Amino acid sequence: MARFALALAALLLAPSALAQAVAASAPLATAPRAALAPGDTTTVMNRSATDQLTTFSDGNGSYLFGTGSFNTEIFGSAYALPGDGEYEVVGGLLFVTVPPDAGDTFDVLVYAGTLADGPTGGPLYTETFPTDIIPPVSNTIITATEISLADAVPVSGEVFFLIYDVNAVTTPLGAGATGRRSDPTPETVVFRDGEWARIDELFTTGGQPLQVYLFGDALVRERGEAVPPSLVIDGERGVRYLGPPSPGMTVADLAAQNLVRGGPGFFPAAPPTLWTKYLPVEGTWSPFEGPDEELGLGQAFRWYLLDRDGVGHPGVSVSRALPFTLAADRPANTDDVRVRLNTAGNRFQHLANPFDDLLDLTGAAEWPGGFAIRSDFFVWDAAASSWGPARRGVVEPWQAFRFRSRGPRRNGNPRNLIIPASAAGPVEARTAAPSRPALRFTLTAVSETGRPLADRMLTVAFDGTSAAFDMDEDVEKFQPPTTAYALIGSRAGAEVLGHDARPFAAAEIPLAVEARGARAEMTLSWDASTLPTGLPVVLVDLATGEEVDVRSRSRHAFRAETRPALDDVPLADLADASVATDRFVLRIGAALATTGDVPAVVLDAPVPNPSTGSARLGFGVPEAGPVRLSVYDARGRTVAVLVDGPLAAGRHDAEMPSALAAGVYLVRLEAAGAVTTQRAAVVR
Repeated sequence: MARFALALAALLLAPSALAQAVAASAPLATAPRAALAPGDTTTVMNRSATDQLTTFSDGNGSYLFGTGSFNTEIFGSAYALPGDGEYEVVGGLLFVTVPPDAGDTFDVLVYAGTLADGPTGGPLYTETFPTDIIPPVSNTIITATEISLADAVPVSGEVFFLIYDVNAVTTPLGAGATGRRSDPTPETVVFRDGEWARIDELFTTGGQPLQVYLFGDALVRERGEAVPPSLVIDGERGVRYLGPPSPGMTVADLAAQNLVRGGPGFFPAAPPTLWTKYLPVEGTWSPFEGPDEELGLGQAFRWYLLDRDGVGHPGVSVSRALPFTLAADRPANTDDVRVRLNTAGNRFQHLANPFDDLLDLTGAAEWPGGFAIRSDFFVWDAAASSWGPARRGVVEPWQAFRFRSRGPRRNGNPRNLIIPASAAGPVEARTAAPSRPALRFTLTAVSETGRPLADRMLTVAFDGTSAAFDMDEDVEKFQPPTTAYALIGSRAGAEVLGHDARPFAAAEIPLAVEARGARAEMTLSWDASTLPTGLPVVLVDLATGEEVDVRSRSRHAFRAETRPALDDVPLADLADASVATDRFVLRIGAALATTGDVPAVVLDAPVPNPSTGSARLGFGVPEAGPVRLSVYDARGRTVAVLVDGPLAAGRHDAEMPSALAAGVYLVRLEAAGAVTTQRAAVVR
């Protein structure tokens, strides 16, 4: 640690002028260091339990530890471990004597280091907290700000450092300290001029080094036998998609904690509430096989929670109201996990985080076997009643995720995916990699009971290298397993898609909406930031005729037709396209239309005509609605359907297929209750 011979003239003050007591010492005394049993948590202090709390100020609202002209906005203290065992930091207590306004953030960091050299290397851990967690200050007592780290941080050696960075706080903040005139303390450090230093190396008072302790504690626990993982499940009744973070968990373990029924050993004649295998050929889930069936690491299970107390039998399995805590009885898995992918049928894989830590999916393509991943990752958000992409590419402990894989290997060997333990752990802030051009939509609504609803699973992705739709990248719309929901998807034939891969080509994409138990007022918003330059994209509301340039606006409010909430939770895997209503058209490659230019249905002559390959067909419709544009040969057989679905009012374009044989063809346009035709000739 650098040693500065720096004395600030502004600080050449008497100790009484520099230190201001702001609270009585008795209420602020903290518990002495205590012996730890494995898994227990205790307070570790850097001072005596009887020290009095003070604040060091220059008298102008600037504080030695905190925001202000002292420039000590990164500060902290060393803490000695209580014994020779292995420990981990789980939090801290900081006594803030001058609380800032709410709305800002500060960082808490953990460093390794020594008393002689201070913090060394980069931080072992960093987490950001809102200033809202800092309690108010009274004239009689200072309440500690409780810092609870999301992840325990292993520490070892002589000491560790708990550091606070308040650079992002925009209003005055003062952290408490205790003044000393003797016994120099090397434990309190600040980061100044690019180096760590002790307070007594930077400041003097009365010609003597300023001896100060930061008034803050650390919370540690001994790393003995690991605490088994647990999860609090809250919200309303419905399906949860989960996976165990510990090996050896069984169906019986679940049945002991909430209702399991519908299979061997647990009310076999009742409707099932637990499914343990997804069957991609059938596109459905298979109920559990029995009490001793093991829930595989990395594999998801589907559990329907009734949110009621007392259903079932105490000697078999009983339901519990939400929230309840789901717990494993074994330590968390820490090894790589191999899963076999089922590449038959729809090729959807339902996997789960096999660790009691965050799992970073952003590098999954580089995992062993990651080449088999063919789509984005999707997760179920029970709070919003929404399927959607994994946020930040991260899944929580116990959380399941799904994706589409590639098909079978040509040699017949199975496809395996290894989920590496190295992908689990704290996820550092990162800048997202440039995304492929796409439009990402979110539909928001409110249920009839006032609960927020959302659907984040609609992406139209563009691929400039493809001359046609890449069906292998399309992902069907998943059915929300809840009684009230609102969803939107792009219609492709008999399906509704949640991920629609498209070429850079003119197209009109119908967007269908379905809502159950939702209020009529909804908002469709989108992110167009990655759209390719120069590609016109217009959203057309078929109910109102309004057209929106998606580059100039990012949301559209509308009223939708809704149906009553379902009586029970739907268990189908995919959404039913037949009950969704076409509400919008996404017009790609055409600017805003002018409906006044099209007073009637019109079909232009093909250009060129005759043609030696493809020909352009221009047409117009006076009102939004279903349109069919077909091509027939001389025998009256349909050889191509160019448009079949809802279109917005205005002018549109289509192309004759380039592979037609030489001959004369009839082009037929049906729209707005009218029919019109044109002849087209192909020569070779």
